[in-house]
Amino acid sequence: GGKGSTAEIARLLDLPVILVVDAKGMAQSAGALVAGYANYHRKTRIAGVIFNRVASEGHYDYLKKAVKIPSLGWIAKNKAMQLPERHLGLVPANERKPDIEQIRQNVVAHLDLEKLLSLSKIPRPKASPLPMQKKRVRIAYALDQAFHFYYQDNLDLLAAAGAELLPFSPLSDQCAPDADLLYLGGGFPECFEKELLENKTFCEAIRVCQLPIYAECGGLYYLSLIGKIPGKMQMRDRLQHFGYTEATAQVDSCLLQKGEKIKGHMFHYSHWEGVPNLYVFEKRGLSISEGYADAKIHASFLHVHFLSKPVLACRLVDAAQRRKGGIP
Repeated sequence: GGKGSTAEIARLLDLPVILVVDAKGMAQSAGALVAGYANYHRKTRIAGVIFNRVASEGHYDYLKKAVKIPSLGWIAKNKAMQLPERHLGLVPANERKPDIEQIRQNVVAHLDLEKLLSLSKIPRPKASPLPMQKKRVRIAYALDQAFHFYYQDNLDLLAAAGAELLPFSPLSDQCAPDADLLYLGGGFPECFEKELLENKTFCEAIRVCQLPIYAECGGLYYLSLIGKIPGKMQMRDRLQHFGYTEATAQVDSCLLQKGEKIKGHMFHYSHWEGVPNLYVFEKRGLSISEGYADAKIHASFLHVHFLSKPVLACRLVDAAQRRKGGIP
C-alpha cells in the first residue's frame, strides 16, 4: 500500500494484517489474489485471511486449498448482513439496526476465533501523551444522527487536558448547552438540513451565543446553514476534496497560531461559498485557501487527529478557560 494506506500503517506499527477477501464468484483465483497481497511488500505481515460472501462449506474448501497463508474461516453470503451505503461511504451505525444475533451466529459458526485472537496479539498501547488533569472547563460536543464523526482520541485528550465533555443535539435540544466551548464535529447535516432548520429555537441560540466554537466539516456546514458565519453552503455532485493534507494557518485562532502547520484529512461533497481565511494548503501545485476563523470561531473542512499534535487539545481547553474566566 501507498502512503497513508492501511498496509503502511501496519508496517509502521509492526502489526500483523488479517486480509478479508470478497470471495463471491472466486475459487482458485483467490490463491493468486492473496499471494499478490502477501508478496507485494515483504515487510507487510499478512498473518491470515478471512473469506467474505462465501456460498457454502464446499466453496470455502476450494478457497482454503488455494491459499498458502493461514485461513481463519469464512463469512456466509447473506443479504441481511449487507451494510447500506451513501455519498460518504457506509450509513453510520446510529442510523441502522443490524441483526447482531444473526451476525454473531454467522461468525461463531464459520470463524476460528481462538486462532484469530492468537494472531492478533499486539503490545499494549502507550499511555496518553497528556497526564490527566483536574476538570476545569465544560466542552459540549454535538452528538446525534446529524453529527457523530469524532476521533475517540480527540475526546480522550480533551478529557485528559481538563475538559468535562457534554454531548448535545442540534436536532432535538432547545437551548445552547451550558458549556465553555462548543465542538461541532463532522457528520451528515446535509441529510438532516430540514430537521436542523426546523429546530428554530436552537438555531437562534447558537447564532447569538458568544461561546468559542471549534467546528470540523459538518460543523462548518451547520454554522453556514444557520447564518453563524458568512457564506452559503452548496452540495456538489462530486468530491471537492479527498485525502490527507498539511495546511498552514493564515490567522490566529483558538486552535493555532498564524504560520503554524497542521495535518488532517478532507472528505466532502459540500462547497462553502464564503471567503476562506483560515488555512492555505497545496493541491496539484496550487495554493488553496480554506476554512473560517474569527475571534471566537475556528471552522474548517479539515478533520484533525489531536494525537498528531497533542497541544491542540490543551489549546481548546485553554480557550474554554478564558471564556470561563482566566487561565489558572
